[in-house]
Amino acid sequence: MLKAILLDLDGTVYRGSRVIAGVPQAIAEVRKRGMKIFFISNASMRTRGEQAEKLKKMGIVCDIREMYNTAYATASYIKHHHPNSSIYVISEGGLKKEIELLGLKTTESENADVVATGLDPDINFEKLVKAFRAIYNGAIFITSNADRIYPTEKGLLPGSGCIAAFLEYGTRKKPIIIGKPSPHLIEAILDDNNLKRSEVLIVGDNYETDLHAAKKMKIKCALVLSGITKKEEIDKIPKKDRPDFILKSAAELPNLII
Repeated sequence: MLKAILLDLDGTVYRGSRVIAGVPQAIAEVRKRGMKIFFISNASMRTRGEQAEKLKKMGIVCDIREMYNTAYATASYIKHHHPNSSIYVISEGGLKKEIELLGLKTTESENADVVATGLDPDINFEKLVKAFRAIYNGAIFITSNADRIYPTEKGLLPGSGCIAAFLEYGTRKKPIIIGKPSPHLIEAILDDNNLKRSEVLIVGDNYETDLHAAKKMKIKCALVLSGITKKEEIDKIPKKDRPDFILKSAAELPNLII
């Protein structure tokens, strides 16, 4: 029995600063029918509190406990596995803030114990050199996500996976990936809320992250065509790997809830 929807944000609920038409109303209707909503995002630029506030400004009610983004999940992973480490962060504010909110120590030194990367619009060669040297000399390499593409209202941008790929190529060290399609983020939701895989539906716009995560974990999934992946791309995928449902946008979510 379906109990909760795990709803992606970028390209699914909004694009940049613009909410996708009909989505706030659809979320309200789904909740009215007794379904829980959890928001999952590979974005690391905001804290989960800031991301919840962004949704509220778009007319979507969001308790911070319903928000699972990779800024928070990455910080939590480091807190659990490397609590006494110094951390060099490449990312816009959110990831660093979440790390510091958990009482962890950040550093600007290339002698860091951990390198944590996310999306950084102000990336430069100096930042990459520090991260490269730290990882090359033995630092733990963690990336919030490996997204190739980041959708905005102004068009597509290179994702944080491009930064991680640069460092991986140079150091020959693969990063620990926290976001989708890695299971860390989704497992946190299931564990925190006592949910089974059979009781949730993952909804997102990116086949490479949202849908791969669902398929890996044997969770039902719905693809929305409001973001990165287009219908013609899905038609080329083997039937066994296709999403269970395809929607024009998340505004059609109530149609899946009987």
